[in-house]
Amino acid sequence: MNTMISEPKIEFLPTRDIPGLTLRNFRDSGDFGAMAKLLDTSRTADGIEETRTANDLATFYTEVKHFDLERDLFFVEYEDELVAYAGTRWREETGKNFVHVIWEEVHPDWRGRGIEAGLLQLVEARTRIKTDGHSPQGAKWLRAFVPHEQDWLKELLTLNGYEPVRVFYDMVRPNLENIPSLPLPPGIEVRPVKPEDYNKIWMALVEAFGEHWGEEVHDESDYEFWLKFPHFNPALWQVAWEGDEVVGTVLNFVDGEADAKYKRKRGYTEDISVRKPWRGRGIAKALLARSLKMFRDMGFDSTTLGVDAENATGALRLYENMGYETVRTFFAYRKAM
Repeated sequence: MNTMISEPKIEFLPTRDIPGLTLRNFRDSGDFGAMAKLLDTSRTADGIEETRTANDLATFYTEVKHFDLERDLFFVEYEDELVAYAGTRWREETGKNFVHVIWEEVHPDWRGRGIEAGLLQLVEARTRIKTDGHSPQGAKWLRAFVPHEQDWLKELLTLNGYEPVRVFYDMVRPNLENIPSLPLPPGIEVRPVKPEDYNKIWMALVEAFGEHWGEEVHDESDYEFWLKFPHFNPALWQVAWEGDEVVGTVLNFVDGEADAKYKRKRGYTEDISVRKPWRGRGIAKALLARSLKMFRDMGFDSTTLGVDAENATGALRLYENMGYETVRTFFAYRKAM
């Protein structure tokens, strides 16, 4: 594995100014554990409840497409202790945009010493190298997703020409009481998910979410990546069918690591979708109600989901009507390349 930065060819000034500080690329699988530890420290300092294990990170970084593990990650260490990292991957979106998503984490004790700005300069330079093969017709953007609690990162992006362009919410239903009884429309049924159903469910998701803001153009590799999601649990899914057609989904899952850390039992009601021909018939609400009752019967005390606040299908209003409350705001920051 490479341990020296070979590209882009720019000087990382903090290593010159702070003795003992070094910069390198990905080295080996041990980096995932160090990243998980740093991420936990950073999120805790920022007051964000989020858990990512080394295995979660390894699955993402080794399987996600349009990402070079040995060249698209940058690590900053002080005397062999990881103090910051940053990375980038590109994605082609359904609106023919080519977007380079960038991210970085900096230990709270090391913020404000030039590391944040230096890493941003590195990942931006790396994206310029990677963008050469993109279609000349497509718009090219840099994008970062930032929790509202991370003022240090919002300030860094703003100073470097990024602007907030989209708002997302994390929502929680704080209890599983007073769940409405919402039957599915006639002819629509839920049945246990079998492995032979996975591809049909995936294709229904791709179709349902295809018109959403920032949706990625998918291929077979995305399906394989989806199957490897760490919390992939079809036994908890609520999938609506009309005959052999998948018409709607709620792909529920649990995160035992987060439950143990935050001393709770919270279900995740995610990937809520209804294909366009079946919308407006109460299918999403019925599937969500079934999911809430399922988690209640399993002994869970709350549920959570994420939503695009400007979703054109009215998802935010639906979730509010089903008892969900906004607990965190995320911003998508963007800059033209």
